[in-house]
Amino acid sequence: MSKIFLSGGSGFLGSNLIKTLLTSPSKYQVITSVRSEEKGNKLLENLENAKISTDRISYEIVEDVGGSNSFDETLKKHKDIDVFLHTAAPFHFKSKDVQKDIINPAVNGLKNALQSVEKYGDNIKRFVLTSSIASAGVANPKSNKDTKFNEKTWNEMTEKDAIKNPLLAYYYAKLEPERLLWEYTKNKKPNFAATTVLPAMIFGPQAFPIGDRKELNTSSEVINKILKLQSCSKLPPGEGLFIDVRDVCKSIIDGFEKENTKDKRLLLYSGSYNTQKILNIIRDNFPEVSLMLPVGKPENGDKEDPTIKFWSNEETRKILGFEFIDLEKSVEDSVEQILEVKNDK
Repeated sequence: MSKIFLSGGSGFLGSNLIKTLLTSPSKYQVITSVRSEEKGNKLLENLENAKISTDRISYEIVEDVGGSNSFDETLKKHKDIDVFLHTAAPFHFKSKDVQKDIINPAVNGLKNALQSVEKYGDNIKRFVLTSSIASAGVANPKSNKDTKFNEKTWNEMTEKDAIKNPLLAYYYAKLEPERLLWEYTKNKKPNFAATTVLPAMIFGPQAFPIGDRKELNTSSEVINKILKLQSCSKLPPGEGLFIDVRDVCKSIIDGFEKENTKDKRLLLYSGSYNTQKILNIIRDNFPEVSLMLPVGKPENGDKEDPTIKFWSNEETRKILGFEFIDLEKSVEDSVEQILEVKNDK
């Protein structure tokens, strides 16, 4: 039975990953980091309410993953951990100091993880970092027609570029830790094999019922915002590539379980989305809310994101060997869960 450490267990991806691990037939033992006792207890409560046993999970409080030696005590206490899953990193665009709020926590968090593993993680054999598709490149409709981003390509942005705005800072905060991890494995040749997971925009349901839909996590809020529109509202812009959170969880697990994922970058996207396409799915499948929502321009929902032609994740799909969830199911399952909330408190 693998003993797994997961950083960032109370977030959207982290909580879905814990749920997947604890309901897997493989019977993993999980230790996760949370920022407070309140978040840790809430996680355990959610699991119990979902009828998922908490016998194989515990949490450690790490208030700031970017703080000095943040993972030392956890790895000293649990020397039998053999898998390190690093998902903890800021994902928001609300910052006036992107260096302090977005870049530094992500970069220092990865450095701290590696330092702690080097000092106290002798038993760790697999290390999986969740990065972002942005680490492989960023396409726009004016990209060179010969441009192709895949598992071998890298975003060439610099830290000087990154501090211009929160979105660029987020890209860099995913790029630089991944680059540091691969430099580390090349130079240090550690006992563990590394894998990185590079998801596009992550859609899909929350791990547990939603208590407050006022504002969800950044990616889920794309769908939630559409549900909050009125019939006269203008549809907000938005398009890109997406992946369902359940497929990200499966990929992370394959990232430490399978031999063929060692030393690989897994580029995760199922297809493209735009806000009109999401609106069309909602209107077609949820008649009880369709009358309250705008119509927009339904024909625009058939348009692919023009940047998808610059991407290929054929190698990843061959390695993983499973079909990704499509946009319709991802949106349907998300909306169904959101609509279960009786108020917008």
